[in-house]
Amino acid sequence: MLAVEHRAVSVAAFAVKHAAVTLLFALAAPAAADDAAGSTVDVDGAVTYVADGDAFVNVGRLQGLAVGAQLQLRRRSRKVGTCDVVDVSDRRATCRAGRVRLARGDQFTIALAPPTTTSPAAAAVDDDLAGVDEAATRPRPRRRGDAELQTVTEARERVQAAALPLVPSKKSPPGALVVDGHGRAVLRQQGWVSSSTPEGGFARTSLDVFGRGALVADAWPHVFGAGAARVVGDFLAPPDQRGRRGEPVELYVHGASVGVDRGVVVGEVGRFYGRRLPGLSLLDGAQLGVRLLQDRLEFGAYGGSVPDLITTAPSSSHLVAGVYVGADVIPVASFMVLPRLRVGVDARPDFQTVRTSIEAQNDLFVGNVARLGASVRAGLADVGGFAPALDAARIDGDLRLFSTVRAAAGYRYLAPLAVDFDRSPLVPALGGAHNGDVAVTTTPWSWLSVGATGGAGFDVLDDSVRGYVGPELGLPVALGDLGGLTFAYQEELGAWAGRSGSVGAVVRPIPLLQVTSRLSYFELDAQGDSYREVALTTFTDLPLSSWFTVNGRLYLQQALPPLDKSSRSVPTIVNVDVAGVARF
Repeated sequence: MLAVEHRAVSVAAFAVKHAAVTLLFALAAPAAADDAAGSTVDVDGAVTYVADGDAFVNVGRLQGLAVGAQLQLRRRSRKVGTCDVVDVSDRRATCRAGRVRLARGDQFTIALAPPTTTSPAAAAVDDDLAGVDEAATRPRPRRRGDAELQTVTEARERVQAAALPLVPSKKSPPGALVVDGHGRAVLRQQGWVSSSTPEGGFARTSLDVFGRGALVADAWPHVFGAGAARVVGDFLAPPDQRGRRGEPVELYVHGASVGVDRGVVVGEVGRFYGRRLPGLSLLDGAQLGVRLLQDRLEFGAYGGSVPDLITTAPSSSHLVAGVYVGADVIPVASFMVLPRLRVGVDARPDFQTVRTSIEAQNDLFVGNVARLGASVRAGLADVGGFAPALDAARIDGDLRLFSTVRAAAGYRYLAPLAVDFDRSPLVPALGGAHNGDVAVTTTPWSWLSVGATGGAGFDVLDDSVRGYVGPELGLPVALGDLGGLTFAYQEELGAWAGRSGSVGAVVRPIPLLQVTSRLSYFELDAQGDSYREVALTTFTDLPLSSWFTVNGRLYLQQALPPLDKSSRSVPTIVNVDVAGVARF
């Protein structure tokens, strides 16, 4: 009887305590919720891992992140795209970026409010009260004293308080002017030895430099400057082997421009490759555009001259101008359509010969499952009346049928690269070439991949047809922890009959060093001319630090006696290429 009364008193005591705690938190909850809803903190986060289009970030539910949030990602202060949060845990989250290629280390900043949760103390009292009520129906319950309950409550409060804190963003103060940039430099030394050169060999040193800097400030346009150049020095080569006789140093400029790349009005002036200008080569001039709908629609105009694409020297013999429009259409998540259109005029300095060109392209992406792209370039030449001509066309795509099967196919048409503006209307335009190819690969197991490739080409000029077909085999773990092997064979068909085969390997002899090597055999017997050769190509990649990598290349080629004992002469070639790549 005393035991029953004692249990009843305990239940009553916990009920009173539970009611008091519930009342206190009911009174305090609205104020706490109002404070949390009215205050947010900028939280910095980063991508910690990327796999199959999904990015994993180091911010989670305990910091206020929820499913459906959109993260604006940047890489070295450059915007790379957005990703949508699809799954959240306490300290981590998963976001899906669609076609945007994210990388480990990409950063983001998002304003979050601390999540409102039930008090740990109240939750502990609820658990204890439920335990007491349940104990009344058990034969021999374990009773908790007040001291034990207090210890359990304090322990739970400490565990709940151990959540990740909200870390304020390290943003620059308002109005501050920030200078940011990145670049790359590649120092390369090449050397050739050939049996066909009188001196036996020659060498060449080159330096490629690319840089981009930007000025960032609140309420200011995002001004940037970019440049790219190659310096070639034939210091180690004899004068008669230099690319430009009498010039020990050659300079090739591939970019030198300034512009604005954020905001409603964007533009660039100098030497650059245009944005959303399909088919336009390097341009010395200007581009001005207007962006709307959160940068997903852009239209504008361009104008200038095309430099010599071999020497990169400025030239006024090819003038261009026109208008363009481009859009990024994302109707639903993981589905993207990227149409581009350019309409322009190509002219000579005297404007006696004018050619209107139109180029359109479109790429469609369905997550990581399918991609389809197409483009067409056509023109109207003013040669005794406008003569339409198709310059180029292509359509290609790839499809992941299942997680283990992938297929790709493509078709291309290319007209003659040189356009004869002075051609008489009585002379028909020269034809071009048609090419098509297809490839299918299946990976039924992680240690095996099997594929096949094939293709055909047709030269309109001489009505010749050439094709190829052959299997491919991959054994990614054939060498165990060192790496894998690949095997390939192709049978050449048509006007240029022959065959080729190769054996390749990708190995990692040490953790940082990757070596890719391929031994190939080639045989050709076409139009009374035949020859055979073997070649060995080896690439090495050695990242010594996060900003410096050493790359190497070795190429060996050796001719074999022809099968028909003809006197085909193929030189013996040895090529060595060593480069240091620095990123800053």
